[in-house]
Amino acid sequence: MSITKRLMKISFRLASVSYKKNRYVNDIDAQKAYLASFPAPKDLLERSYFQYKCQKKLQSGLVKVFYGIASFFSCPVLWILLFCHKKSAPVERPEGKVAVTVKGDKSDSVIPWVLSEEFALFSLPAGDGYLTGKDRAVLGALLRYWYAPEFICKCLLKVSQYRRALDMFSPDAIIGCSEFSFTSSVCTWFLRREGVEHINVMHGEKTYLIRDSFVSYDRFYVWDKVYADLLQTLGASPEQFRVEIPPALCFDLSQKIEKEYDFTYYLGAEKSEDLVRLADALHRLQNAGYTVNVRPHPRYTDLAAAKSILTGISVEDFKEIRLEVSVLRSRRVISQQSTVLLQAFCNGVPCVIDDVTDPNLYRRSQKEGYVMLKKEHTLLSALIS
Repeated sequence: MSITKRLMKISFRLASVSYKKNRYVNDIDAQKAYLASFPAPKDLLERSYFQYKCQKKLQSGLVKVFYGIASFFSCPVLWILLFCHKKSAPVERPEGKVAVTVKGDKSDSVIPWVLSEEFALFSLPAGDGYLTGKDRAVLGALLRYWYAPEFICKCLLKVSQYRRALDMFSPDAIIGCSEFSFTSSVCTWFLRREGVEHINVMHGEKTYLIRDSFVSYDRFYVWDKVYADLLQTLGASPEQFRVEIPPALCFDLSQKIEKEYDFTYYLGAEKSEDLVRLADALHRLQNAGYTVNVRPHPRYTDLAAAKSILTGISVEDFKEIRLEVSVLRSRRVISQQSTVLLQAFCNGVPCVIDDVTDPNLYRRSQKEGYVMLKKEHTLLSALIS
Protein backbone atom coordinates (compact mmCIF):
# COMPACT_ATOMS: atom_id res chain seq x y z
CA MET A 1 0.00 0.00 0.00
CA SER A 2 1.32 3.48 -0.87
CA ILE A 3 2.36 5.91 1.87
CA THR A 4 -0.39 8.39 1.04
CA LYS A 5 -3.05 5.68 0.91
CA ARG A 6 -1.84 4.29 4.25
CA LEU A 7 -1.93 7.71 5.91
CA MET A 8 -5.45 8.36 4.63
CA LYS A 9 -6.64 4.91 5.79
CA ILE A 10 -5.21 5.37 9.30
CA SER A 11 -6.79 8.81 9.49
CA PHE A 12 -10.19 7.49 8.46
CA ARG A 13 -10.09 4.68 11.03
CA LEU A 14 -9.14 7.05 13.85
CA ALA A 15 -11.94 9.42 12.89
CA SER A 16 -14.47 6.57 12.73
CA VAL A 17 -13.57 5.34 16.21
CA SER A 18 -13.76 8.90 17.52
CA TYR A 19 -17.25 9.44 16.05
CA LYS A 20 -18.57 6.24 17.62
CA LYS A 21 -17.36 7.25 21.08
CA ASN A 22 -18.65 10.83 20.92
CA ARG A 23 -22.19 11.19 22.24
CA TYR A 24 -22.57 14.42 20.27
CA VAL A 25 -23.02 12.26 17.15
CA ASN A 26 -26.36 11.02 18.49
CA ASP A 27 -27.66 14.48 19.41
CA ILE A 28 -29.33 15.53 16.16
CA ASP A 29 -30.66 18.79 17.61
CA ALA A 30 -27.16 19.83 18.69
CA GLN A 31 -25.80 18.97 15.25
CA LYS A 32 -28.50 21.05 13.57
CA ALA A 33 -27.79 24.00 15.85
CA TYR A 34 -24.07 23.82 15.11
CA LEU A 35 -24.67 23.60 11.35
CA ALA A 36 -26.96 26.65 11.54
CA SER A 37 -24.12 28.68 13.08
CA PHE A 38 -22.22 28.73 9.76
CA PRO A 39 -22.76 31.44 7.15
CA ALA A 40 -23.27 30.50 3.50
CA PRO A 41 -19.86 29.33 2.20
CA LYS A 42 -18.36 31.83 -0.23
CA ASP A 43 -16.45 29.28 -2.33
CA LEU A 44 -15.47 25.61 -2.63
CA LEU A 45 -12.47 25.95 -0.34
CA GLU A 46 -14.66 27.36 2.40
CA ARG A 47 -17.14 24.52 1.85
CA SER A 48 -14.35 22.05 2.59
CA TYR A 49 -13.18 24.03 5.60
CA PHE A 50 -16.69 24.22 7.04
CA GLN A 51 -17.03 20.44 6.57
CA TYR A 52 -13.71 20.03 8.36
CA LYS A 53 -15.01 22.13 11.26
CA CYS A 54 -18.16 19.99 11.45
CA GLN A 55 -16.11 16.82 11.54
CA LYS A 56 -13.87 18.19 14.28
CA LYS A 57 -17.03 18.90 16.29
CA LEU A 58 -17.86 15.20 16.13
CA GLN A 59 -14.43 14.05 17.28
CA SER A 60 -13.24 13.44 20.81
CA GLY A 61 -10.83 15.88 22.41
CA LEU A 62 -8.00 13.32 22.50
CA VAL A 63 -8.21 12.66 18.76
CA LYS A 64 -8.28 16.41 18.03
CA VAL A 65 -5.10 16.92 20.06
CA PHE A 66 -3.39 13.97 18.35
CA TYR A 67 -4.25 15.22 14.87
CA GLY A 68 -3.23 18.77 15.71
CA ILE A 69 0.22 17.84 17.03
CA ALA A 70 0.91 15.24 14.31
CA SER A 71 -0.15 17.62 11.51
CA PHE A 72 1.84 20.57 12.86
CA PHE A 73 5.11 18.63 12.75
CA SER A 74 4.45 16.54 9.62
CA CYS A 75 3.05 19.22 7.28
CA PRO A 76 6.39 20.73 6.12
CA VAL A 77 7.87 17.26 5.51
CA LEU A 78 4.76 16.18 3.62
CA TRP A 79 4.87 19.24 1.36
CA ILE A 80 8.49 18.50 0.43
CA LEU A 81 7.82 14.80 -0.21
CA LEU A 82 4.79 15.46 -2.40
CA PHE A 83 6.62 18.00 -4.56
CA CYS A 84 9.73 15.78 -4.89
CA HIS A 85 8.08 12.43 -5.55
CA LYS A 86 8.65 10.68 -8.88
CA LYS A 87 5.93 11.42 -11.43
CA SER A 88 3.77 8.68 -12.99
CA ALA A 89 4.08 7.86 -16.68
CA PRO A 90 0.95 8.28 -18.84
CA VAL A 91 -0.92 5.18 -20.05
CA GLU A 92 -2.54 4.73 -23.43
CA ARG A 93 -6.17 5.78 -23.35
CA PRO A 94 -8.94 4.83 -25.76
CA GLU A 95 -10.92 7.16 -27.99
CA GLY A 96 -13.93 8.85 -26.41
CA LYS A 97 -14.56 10.00 -22.87
CA VAL A 98 -12.51 8.51 -20.06
CA ALA A 99 -13.14 8.54 -16.32
CA VAL A 100 -10.88 7.37 -13.51
CA THR A 101 -12.41 5.80 -10.42
CA VAL A 102 -10.70 6.72 -7.15
CA LYS A 103 -12.62 4.69 -4.62
CA GLY A 104 -10.28 2.48 -2.63
CA ASP A 105 -11.76 -1.00 -2.30
CA LYS A 106 -15.34 0.00 -3.16
CA SER A 107 -17.08 -2.25 -5.66
CA ASP A 108 -17.85 -1.12 -9.20
CA SER A 109 -21.43 -2.14 -8.44
CA VAL A 110 -22.05 1.29 -6.87
CA ILE A 111 -21.28 3.09 -10.16
CA PRO A 112 -24.56 3.77 -12.02
CA TRP A 113 -24.97 2.32 -15.49
CA VAL A 114 -25.28 5.79 -17.02
CA LEU A 115 -21.65 6.49 -16.08
CA SER A 116 -20.45 3.14 -17.43
CA GLU A 117 -22.17 3.97 -20.70
CA GLU A 118 -20.84 7.54 -20.83
CA PHE A 119 -17.20 6.83 -19.98
CA ALA A 120 -14.52 4.22 -20.47
CA LEU A 121 -13.69 3.52 -16.82
CA PHE A 122 -10.20 3.05 -15.43
CA SER A 123 -9.32 2.40 -11.81
CA LEU A 124 -6.41 4.33 -10.32
CA PRO A 125 -3.81 1.74 -9.26
CA ALA A 126 -2.18 1.86 -5.85
CA GLY A 127 0.74 4.24 -5.62
CA ASP A 128 2.01 7.40 -3.99
CA GLY A 129 0.52 10.69 -5.06
CA TYR A 130 2.56 13.75 -5.86
CA LEU A 131 2.28 17.44 -6.73
CA THR A 132 3.85 19.34 -9.61
CA GLY A 133 5.10 22.89 -9.98
CA LYS A 134 1.75 24.20 -11.16
CA ASP A 135 0.12 22.80 -8.02
CA ARG A 136 1.89 25.42 -5.91
CA ALA A 137 -1.26 27.47 -6.47
CA VAL A 138 -3.18 24.78 -4.56
CA LEU A 139 -0.85 25.04 -1.60
CA GLY A 140 -1.07 28.82 -1.78
CA ALA A 141 -4.87 28.72 -1.73
CA LEU A 142 -4.96 26.28 1.19
CA LEU A 143 -2.65 28.48 3.24
CA ARG A 144 -5.71 30.68 3.76
CA TYR A 145 -6.25 28.19 6.60
CA TRP A 146 -2.65 28.17 7.87
CA TYR A 147 -3.91 27.69 11.42
CA ALA A 148 -5.45 24.29 10.49
CA PRO A 149 -2.47 22.13 9.44
CA GLU A 150 -4.53 18.92 9.51
CA PHE A 151 -6.94 20.44 6.98
CA ILE A 152 -4.07 21.44 4.68
CA CYS A 153 -2.28 18.08 4.99
CA LYS A 154 -5.29 15.95 4.15
CA CYS A 155 -6.32 18.17 1.25
CA LEU A 156 -2.81 17.98 -0.21
CA LEU A 157 -2.78 14.20 0.17
CA LYS A 158 -6.05 13.84 -1.71
CA VAL A 159 -5.12 16.35 -4.42
CA SER A 160 -1.82 14.51 -4.89
CA GLN A 161 -3.72 11.33 -5.80
CA TYR A 162 -5.90 13.29 -8.21
CA ARG A 163 -2.79 14.81 -9.81
CA ARG A 164 -1.44 11.29 -10.38
CA ALA A 165 -4.76 10.26 -11.96
CA LEU A 166 -4.67 13.28 -14.28
CA ASP A 167 -1.09 12.63 -15.40
CA MET A 168 -1.65 8.91 -15.98
CA PHE A 169 -5.00 8.94 -17.81
CA SER A 170 -5.78 12.52 -18.94
CA PRO A 171 -9.40 11.80 -17.97
CA ASP A 172 -12.54 13.78 -18.65
CA ALA A 173 -13.81 12.98 -15.15
CA ILE A 174 -12.76 11.51 -11.83
CA ILE A 175 -15.34 9.38 -10.01
CA GLY A 176 -15.18 8.78 -6.28
CA CYS A 177 -17.37 8.04 -3.29
CA SER A 178 -15.94 10.38 -0.68
CA GLU A 179 -18.67 12.77 0.42
CA PHE A 180 -17.65 11.88 3.98
CA SER A 181 -14.24 13.48 3.34
CA PHE A 182 -13.79 17.21 3.96
CA THR A 183 -11.35 17.21 1.03
CA SER A 184 -14.16 16.67 -1.49
CA SER A 185 -15.02 20.29 -2.33
CA VAL A 186 -11.33 21.27 -2.51
CA CYS A 187 -10.88 18.46 -5.03
CA THR A 188 -13.84 19.80 -7.05
CA TRP A 189 -12.13 23.21 -7.07
CA PHE A 190 -8.83 21.61 -8.14
CA LEU A 191 -10.38 19.57 -10.96
CA ARG A 192 -12.36 22.50 -12.33
CA ARG A 193 -9.06 24.35 -12.71
CA GLU A 194 -7.90 21.39 -14.80
CA GLY A 195 -11.10 21.24 -16.88
CA VAL A 196 -12.07 17.85 -15.42
CA GLU A 197 -15.44 16.86 -13.92
CA HIS A 198 -15.63 15.70 -10.33
CA ILE A 199 -18.33 13.04 -9.89
CA ASN A 200 -19.40 11.34 -6.67
CA VAL A 201 -21.48 8.19 -6.30
CA MET A 202 -23.43 7.14 -3.24
CA HIS A 203 -22.17 3.85 -1.77
CA GLY A 204 -23.96 3.37 1.56
CA GLU A 205 -26.86 4.43 3.76
CA LYS A 206 -27.17 8.11 4.62
CA THR A 207 -28.86 9.72 7.61
CA TYR A 208 -28.44 13.14 9.21
CA LEU A 209 -24.79 13.57 10.17
CA ILE A 210 -22.81 16.81 9.84
CA ARG A 211 -19.79 14.76 8.83
CA ASP A 212 -21.33 14.93 5.32
CA SER A 213 -22.04 18.68 5.34
CA PHE A 214 -21.45 21.31 2.62
CA VAL A 215 -20.27 18.89 -0.10
CA SER A 216 -20.15 20.09 -3.69
CA TYR A 217 -19.38 18.12 -6.86
CA ASP A 218 -20.12 18.61 -10.53
CA ARG A 219 -22.39 15.57 -10.27
CA PHE A 220 -23.48 13.57 -7.22
CA TYR A 221 -25.44 10.39 -7.94
CA VAL A 222 -27.80 9.31 -5.14
CA TRP A 223 -30.17 6.36 -4.88
CA ASP A 224 -33.31 8.35 -4.16
CA LYS A 225 -34.46 11.97 -4.05
CA VAL A 226 -34.83 11.59 -0.29
CA TYR A 227 -31.02 11.46 -0.02
CA ALA A 228 -30.62 14.59 -2.16
CA ASP A 229 -33.08 16.43 0.09
CA LEU A 230 -31.27 15.19 3.19
CA LEU A 231 -27.84 16.29 1.96
CA GLN A 232 -29.22 19.70 1.02
CA THR A 233 -30.38 20.17 4.63
CA LEU A 234 -26.71 19.51 5.47
CA GLY A 235 -25.66 22.43 3.27
CA ALA A 236 -24.84 20.59 0.03
CA SER A 237 -25.22 22.60 -3.16
CA PRO A 238 -28.55 21.54 -4.78
CA GLU A 239 -27.66 21.58 -8.49
CA GLN A 240 -25.24 18.62 -8.27
CA PHE A 241 -27.71 15.80 -7.59
CA ARG A 242 -28.80 13.04 -9.98
CA VAL A 243 -30.98 10.08 -8.98
CA GLU A 244 -29.86 6.72 -10.37
CA ILE A 245 -30.19 3.17 -9.03
CA PRO A 246 -26.77 1.43 -9.16
CA PRO A 247 -26.24 -2.26 -10.02
CA ALA A 248 -25.75 -3.02 -6.30
CA LEU A 249 -29.45 -2.33 -5.65
CA CYS A 250 -30.81 -4.22 -8.66
CA PHE A 251 -31.19 -7.98 -8.32
CA ASP A 252 -31.63 -10.46 -11.16
CA LEU A 253 -35.36 -11.03 -10.87
CA SER A 254 -35.36 -13.62 -13.67
CA GLN A 255 -33.91 -16.15 -11.23
CA LYS A 256 -36.31 -18.82 -10.01
CA ILE A 257 -35.81 -18.56 -6.25
CA GLU A 258 -38.45 -20.20 -4.09
CA LYS A 259 -39.65 -18.41 -0.97
CA GLU A 260 -38.26 -20.29 2.04
CA TYR A 261 -38.86 -17.91 4.94
CA ASP A 262 -41.65 -15.59 5.95
CA PHE A 263 -39.11 -13.22 7.51
CA THR A 264 -35.34 -12.75 7.31
CA TYR A 265 -33.79 -10.42 9.85
CA TYR A 266 -30.57 -8.58 8.86
CA LEU A 267 -28.30 -7.96 11.82
CA GLY A 268 -25.84 -5.10 12.31
CA ALA A 269 -23.73 -4.43 15.39
CA GLU A 270 -26.40 -5.21 17.99
CA LYS A 271 -25.24 -5.53 21.61
CA SER A 272 -26.14 -8.56 23.74
CA GLU A 273 -29.05 -6.76 25.42
CA ASP A 274 -30.40 -5.82 21.99
CA LEU A 275 -30.16 -9.44 20.86
CA VAL A 276 -32.15 -10.56 23.90
CA ARG A 277 -35.03 -8.24 22.93
CA LEU A 278 -34.72 -9.31 19.32
CA ALA A 279 -34.86 -13.00 20.27
CA ASP A 280 -38.11 -12.38 22.14
CA ALA A 281 -39.64 -10.60 19.12
CA LEU A 282 -38.57 -13.31 16.66
CA HIS A 283 -39.81 -16.09 18.93
CA ARG A 284 -43.19 -14.36 19.01
CA LEU A 285 -43.28 -14.46 15.21
CA GLN A 286 -42.41 -18.15 15.30
CA ASN A 287 -45.13 -18.83 17.87
CA ALA A 288 -47.59 -17.13 15.52
CA GLY A 289 -46.69 -19.72 12.86
CA TYR A 290 -44.15 -17.78 10.78
CA THR A 291 -40.81 -19.14 9.57
CA VAL A 292 -37.91 -16.89 10.64
CA ASN A 293 -34.31 -16.60 9.47
CA VAL A 294 -31.44 -14.35 10.61
CA ARG A 295 -28.51 -13.13 8.53
CA PRO A 296 -25.47 -11.82 10.48
CA HIS A 297 -23.53 -8.82 9.24
CA PRO A 298 -20.21 -10.07 7.83
CA ARG A 299 -18.17 -7.47 9.76
CA TYR A 300 -20.18 -6.03 12.63
CA THR A 301 -22.11 -8.96 14.13
CA ASP A 302 -20.68 -10.85 17.09
CA LEU A 303 -21.57 -14.23 15.60
CA ALA A 304 -20.91 -16.27 18.75
CA ALA A 305 -23.15 -13.99 20.85
CA ALA A 306 -25.87 -13.99 18.20
CA LYS A 307 -26.00 -17.78 17.95
CA SER A 308 -25.99 -18.25 21.73
CA ILE A 309 -28.87 -15.80 22.26
CA LEU A 310 -30.99 -16.46 19.16
CA THR A 311 -31.59 -20.10 20.08
CA GLY A 312 -34.14 -21.98 18.03
CA ILE A 313 -33.83 -19.51 15.14
CA SER A 314 -32.16 -20.28 11.82
CA VAL A 315 -28.89 -18.35 11.37
CA GLU A 316 -27.82 -17.96 7.76
CA ASP A 317 -24.26 -18.55 6.54
CA PHE A 318 -23.43 -15.28 4.77
CA LYS A 319 -20.33 -16.88 3.22
CA GLU A 320 -22.37 -19.54 1.45
CA ILE A 321 -25.57 -17.63 0.59
CA ARG A 322 -25.36 -14.48 -1.50
CA LEU A 323 -27.25 -11.45 -0.19
CA GLU A 324 -29.35 -11.35 -3.35
CA VAL A 325 -30.54 -14.93 -2.82
CA SER A 326 -31.12 -14.28 0.88
CA VAL A 327 -33.46 -11.36 0.14
CA LEU A 328 -35.31 -12.96 -2.75
CA ARG A 329 -36.05 -16.19 -0.84
CA SER A 330 -37.74 -14.15 1.92
CA ARG A 331 -41.35 -12.98 1.86
CA ARG A 332 -40.44 -9.99 4.03
CA VAL A 333 -37.16 -8.59 5.38
CA ILE A 334 -36.56 -6.94 8.76
CA SER A 335 -33.79 -4.68 10.03
CA GLN A 336 -33.22 -1.60 12.15
CA GLN A 337 -31.41 0.76 9.79
CA SER A 338 -29.83 -1.22 6.99
CA THR A 339 -29.24 -0.66 3.28
CA VAL A 340 -30.66 -4.16 2.80
CA LEU A 341 -34.14 -2.74 3.41
CA LEU A 342 -33.75 -0.36 0.48
CA GLN A 343 -32.33 -3.17 -1.67
CA ALA A 344 -35.36 -5.30 -0.85
CA PHE A 345 -37.74 -2.41 -1.51
CA CYS A 346 -36.18 -1.76 -4.94
CA ASN A 347 -36.70 -5.42 -5.82
CA GLY A 348 -40.28 -5.79 -4.68
CA VAL A 349 -39.72 -7.49 -1.31
CA PRO A 350 -41.83 -5.92 1.52
CA CYS A 351 -39.89 -4.31 4.37
CA VAL A 352 -40.31 -4.33 8.13
CA ILE A 353 -38.49 -1.75 10.30
CA ASP A 354 -37.46 -2.98 13.74
CA ASP A 355 -38.66 -0.46 16.32
CA VAL A 356 -38.46 -3.01 19.14
CA THR A 357 -34.84 -4.11 19.55
CA ASP A 358 -33.47 -0.60 20.14
CA PRO A 359 -36.29 1.97 20.55
CA ASN A 360 -33.76 4.79 20.94
CA LEU A 361 -32.25 3.99 17.55
CA TYR A 362 -35.73 4.00 16.00
CA ARG A 363 -36.51 7.42 17.47
CA ARG A 364 -33.15 8.69 16.25
CA SER A 365 -33.86 7.28 12.79
CA GLN A 366 -36.96 9.45 12.67
CA LYS A 367 -34.91 12.55 13.47
CA GLU A 368 -32.11 11.57 11.12
CA GLY A 369 -34.40 11.24 8.11
CA TYR A 370 -33.86 7.50 7.52
CA VAL A 371 -35.06 6.90 3.96
CA MET A 372 -37.10 3.73 4.58
CA LEU A 373 -39.36 5.52 7.05
CA LYS A 374 -40.56 7.51 4.02
CA LYS A 375 -41.20 4.37 1.96
CA GLU A 376 -43.93 1.75 2.36
CA HIS A 377 -43.08 -0.37 5.38
CA THR A 378 -44.44 -2.20 8.43
CA LEU A 379 -43.19 -1.83 12.00
CA LEU A 380 -42.07 -4.92 13.88
CA SER A 381 -44.03 -3.80 16.95
CA ALA A 382 -47.25 -4.01 14.92
CA LEU A 383 -46.52 -7.59 13.91
CA ILE A 384 -45.85 -8.92 17.40
CA SER A 385 -48.43 -6.93 19.38
